[in-house]
Amino acid sequence: MRKKLIFISLLLATMILAIIIYYYPKQQSLTFEGVMFQLGEDNSDHVKQVTININGKVQRNIVGIKTFKGFIDIEGETIPVPEQQRELELRLGKYGEAIIVYTYIVNGVPNTYSYGGIFVNNNFSKIAIWKNDSNGYWDVNNGFMISAPANNRKEALGVANELMEKYLKGYPLK
Repeated sequence: MRKKLIFISLLLATMILAIIIYYYPKQQSLTFEGVMFQLGEDNSDHVKQVTININGKVQRNIVGIKTFKGFIDIEGETIPVPEQQRELELRLGKYGEAIIVYTYIVNGVPNTYSYGGIFVNNNFSKIAIWKNDSNGYWDVNNGFMISAPANNRKEALGVANELMEKYLKGYPLK
């Protein structure tokens, strides 16, 4: 009887520890070297090296949905949002995707700015970001992407296609 009680206690303690580890927020402080490029075979010369900094926490809720809360900084990109109000809260979908929308207040008036969207893999070691144009749109045929880690357009396109494959239902980015 005593051995059963010890076994059940150890099993329960292990389960509690596993639950805590699974749901506890995980700090993500990452720097990526990546590539910004324009989609479309005719746009293969639109390529630029970029550094992406991600700093925040990822947490799962009770049903396993991940939420990232923190900052994403893309070197050289101008974001028309006051710097102290650039914290994002991104609820990641089943493909690791989220829309990047900043909410901020200027002179007491609430505002939003939609940068684009992001795809991440499970451990945040690969990212693909689509960037909206000045009208707030993105086009799968000639829109701008940022992918990391990548050293050139071919690698960046590979990362984007890998992360977005299920979302795009087999339609390859070019």
